[in-house]
Amino acid sequence: MNRLARFAPNGITARIVVSVIAALAATQIITFSLLWLNRPTDPRFYSGRWLAEQVAAAAAQVFAAAPEARARVVDSIEDRAVLAIEWRREDPQVQSEAASWPFAQLRAMVETALEEQRVAGQVAVGRGDFGLMAPGGGRRGAVGFRGEGRGRAQGGDIGVPAAFVIAVRGPDGSWLVVTPREPWRGYRMASIALWLLLVGTVVGLLSVWAARRLIVPLDQLAEATVRFGIDRDAPEMRESGPAELRAIARAFNEMRGRLKRFVDDRTQMIAAISHDLRTPLTRLKLRAEYIADEEQRRKLLGDIDQMEAMIAETLAFAGDDASREKRVPTDLAAMLASICDDLSDAGRSAGYAGPARLVATCQPTALRRAFTNLIENAATHGNAAHVTLADKGGMVEVVVADEGPGIPEDELEKVFAPFYRLERSRSRDTGGVGLGLAVTRTIVRAHGGDVRLANAATGGLIATVALPKLAPS
Repeated sequence: MNRLARFAPNGITARIVVSVIAALAATQIITFSLLWLNRPTDPRFYSGRWLAEQVAAAAAQVFAAAPEARARVVDSIEDRAVLAIEWRREDPQVQSEAASWPFAQLRAMVETALEEQRVAGQVAVGRGDFGLMAPGGGRRGAVGFRGEGRGRAQGGDIGVPAAFVIAVRGPDGSWLVVTPREPWRGYRMASIALWLLLVGTVVGLLSVWAARRLIVPLDQLAEATVRFGIDRDAPEMRESGPAELRAIARAFNEMRGRLKRFVDDRTQMIAAISHDLRTPLTRLKLRAEYIADEEQRRKLLGDIDQMEAMIAETLAFAGDDASREKRVPTDLAAMLASICDDLSDAGRSAGYAGPARLVATCQPTALRRAFTNLIENAATHGNAAHVTLADKGGMVEVVVADEGPGIPEDELEKVFAPFYRLERSRSRDTGGVGLGLAVTRTIVRAHGGDVRLANAATGGLIATVALPKLAPS
């Protein structure tokens, strides 16, 4: 079952089309199977007078035409439903049944009809296998007639079983051969195949059109979800399509509104708390200046500075300034080289390796902050920061490697949580407040990318940032 599942179409449109065409093919196969199983098997009876008139009229048209045009004439007059008409240059070698009923009467009727049409011809009438002659002439097998009483003459006409061969020899020695056609033979396999192809094509096109009408709202939902995951101010999804899809779009818009209100309320709450905290912190800083003990005053002012730093970083993490920054083409190579140069000037070990220029569409201020967090962490906690930039087609890859001891494997994902700090870096002077990596991941994901950490095999920590060149807007 799993092996068959690999060949199944993945898209909804393809699955709908395949299902409809498969159902159509199964229906057509069943229909033609029933027609085949229920086709007539007993010999039919033809009107002798009607047969004589048809044969005489066909002979008059065929023999009056030029030899090279007679095949086309036959094609134009052949009654594909009940009679098979063929023009031959050679003798069909019909074994005459002139002495048996009703072939002698049929031959006489044909000769009379030819005289009325003023066609001079020699007539041969014999038995056939439902009118199906073997190649090269002759019969493929005699057929016994049931209900021969139905062949008696009635009102100047006779009933002829559908097992005859009528051959008319024309003035030039060529022959016109008329045989009954088996009902099923009226259906040609080429015609059936063409019919199935035409119906399948029409149904397939209609299925594609109908499926696309259903899929477009789902595509819009996926696009709206991606946009909202990057920008919470993205517009609402348009409610269109069938009632079920409109209900899904309506539920998505309601969810989007609730999430946006939740984030906005949280941001406003943090902004209000930070505003309220700044005032008492300012008063504490002023009062600290009046403390006579120099050591106590220095410690108190340090604690106040740390609290202000925590408030500032918290506001930056929860704020929406970055989300409103305009996205512009930016040279990432120049940005990374500049960050490394600034750290080197400050006495840190940081170096850049990569192309001299690589442009991507981004929010430069926010992205610079994200890269600064990663590079400063590497230079501070990993002894050195080695930054490389690579063009990956539609993506850009930035790798920041350090020379430190790395971190435990179970901590690689935890360090991205807000306010999470490694146990060995509890000092506020070296460990920060635990928001740097959280801010970095938020900014990178807002650009449609991602950041991950891994321990190098030779030691040290590697941070890899993948960004699209054209960040989603």
